[in-house]
Amino acid sequence: GKGPKRPPPPIDLDKMEERIQTAIADGKLTGEKAEAMLAALAKGREAEAAVKAAVDAGEMTAEDGKKRLQAALRKIFPGPKDGKGPKRPPPPKKGG
Repeated sequence: GKGPKRPPPPIDLDKMEERIQTAIADGKLTGEKAEAMLAALAKGREAEAAVKAAVDAGEMTAEDGKKRLQAALRKIFPGPKDGKGPKRPPPPKKGG
């Protein structure tokens, strides 16, 4: 059987977007941080669209799609920092 480790709750992009927009509107999220969150949100939407397309094409089940999307979102939206030093994201590649 599985141990008592509970999986983290799934990331809900709609709720995430709402939270980000509200924080920006309230002035709690500004400048670079706001831009980073909006960029992450856009990446999340891209991942969501890619998974949806794969499910629609029959390349994976909806269940697999959900798992794959959550894995992608966890990379995009790192949870609480684990006290590892500051991680600089690599500069975005132009073109592609």
